[in-house]
Amino acid sequence: MYREILEKLVCWKDNKNRSILFLDGGKGVGKTYTLKDFGEGCFDYTVAVDLKKQDYIRVFLEEKPNKERFLNILEIACGGKMTAGQTLIVLENPEELSNVKEVIRFLYDNMKEFHIVLTSSLREKIFMDRLHEASELIQVMHLYPLNIKEFLNILGKEELTEKIKNSGKKSLSDEDKALLDKYIRLYFYVGGMPSVVQRYIDTKSLKEVADEKKRLLDNFENEINQIEYKALSDKVMKVWKSIDAQLNKENKKFQFGVVKLTARAREYNDAVEWLYSNKYMDKVYRAKEPLSKLCEHRDEKSYEVYLTDIGILTEMYNISYKELCEAKDLSELKCGALTEQFVYQELTSNENIKDIYYWTSDATAKVEFMFEDNNEVIPIEINLCENTKAQSIKVYKSRYNPAMYITISKDNMSMLKGAIRLPIYAIWNL
Repeated sequence: MYREILEKLVCWKDNKNRSILFLDGGKGVGKTYTLKDFGEGCFDYTVAVDLKKQDYIRVFLEEKPNKERFLNILEIACGGKMTAGQTLIVLENPEELSNVKEVIRFLYDNMKEFHIVLTSSLREKIFMDRLHEASELIQVMHLYPLNIKEFLNILGKEELTEKIKNSGKKSLSDEDKALLDKYIRLYFYVGGMPSVVQRYIDTKSLKEVADEKKRLLDNFENEINQIEYKALSDKVMKVWKSIDAQLNKENKKFQFGVVKLTARAREYNDAVEWLYSNKYMDKVYRAKEPLSKLCEHRDEKSYEVYLTDIGILTEMYNISYKELCEAKDLSELKCGALTEQFVYQELTSNENIKDIYYWTSDATAKVEFMFEDNNEVIPIEINLCENTKAQSIKVYKSRYNPAMYITISKDNMSMLKGAIRLPIYAIWNL
C-alpha cells in the first residue's frame, strides 16, 4: 500500500546530514507497516527492535552501550550483516529506556552511518520533553490515517484526485461530484486505518472491513485493560467508552458528566490525559479570542475530543454502510460527529495546517475549526446543506472581520473577497 510519506522517507534516507528520525502517529495508523515497506524498498536489511518486549536489548542499552556489541546483537536479530547505508534500524518504544536521552546521544554520535528511526506510543511533545537537549538530534515526521486523496489513489481513482487538484481552474462535473459523494460515504465507513483499507482492497467485503475495525477496537481496549493500576484502568475505560456520546451532542465540549453523572474533572483528568498522551484520541481546544498566537488564547478547561480515524468512530456508533448510503445529509448523522471527524482528519493530515482550535461565542455561535497562517487566524465553518449554522460565521465576521474564512460545502471550489468555498472532498488540496 503506497503512502505519500514514503517520498519524505526517501529524502531523509538520501540526506548525508540526516538526524535520527522520529516517526510520530496515532494508534493503528501504520507506522510499523510503513517502515517495513520503506525498508523493503530502500534497504538490504531492516531490523525492528521493540524495547517494550525485547528486554535483553533494553538492558544492554541501559548499561554503558558499546557500538560493536550492539551491532552484533542487531545482526543476530536480523540474521544478516549490518551494512552501513544498507540497514534500517527501527527502535520501537524507546521511552522504556531509563536513560533514553543518553542512548539517543550514543546512537547519534556513534552510528551515523546507519539509518535509525524511532517510534513511540507516546505523543511527540511528551516524548521530546523526556529527551531534553537530546531532542535537537531528532527529526520528526508525522504519519496519519490515509486521507481521502490517498484512499482514492489506492482504489485506482487517480484521475479524480487530479481533477480535484485542478478544480480551482475547472469545476468538476455533476457526474464527478456524484462519484466523489459515493467514495466519501465509503471512506466514512472504511476509514483510513491501513489494515482496514488493505482488508477492503483484498476482499471488497464490508463484513471483513467491520471485522478488522472491531479487531482494532478490541486491541485498544485490551491495552487499556493492561494498565498497571486497576483504578486508573477503570477510569480510562469509562472515558474511552464515553467518546461516542461526547461527540453525539450539539455542544461537543468534553463533559465529565457524560463519563459518569457524578464525575468531576479532578477525578478523571488523569484518565483523559492517559488517552491523550498515548494517542488514542486528540484534543482541540477552544480559543477564547481568535487572535494571532492562538496558543496564548487557549481555554485550558474547554476542549473537544476526536478519534484518530473516522472508520473507528463509525464502528463505535455501529453505523452500517447502508445507513451511510441512505443518509440524505451526512452532516446530520450523530449531530454532525462523523462530518466533523472527517474534516478534522483532513485538516490534521494537511502539512500546511498546524495547531487547530475552535471558537464559540457567549451565546450559540460556533466556528468548528480555525488555524493560523502568517499571523492571520483563518476560521473554518462546515455548512454542507446551507442551513442556519451559517449565522455563526456572520457573528464571527461582525466581531473580528477576518481577512479570509473557509466554508466547507458541497459546492465547487470558489473564492470571492477572502471567502473560500471548499468542497468537502478537497480539504487536502487547501
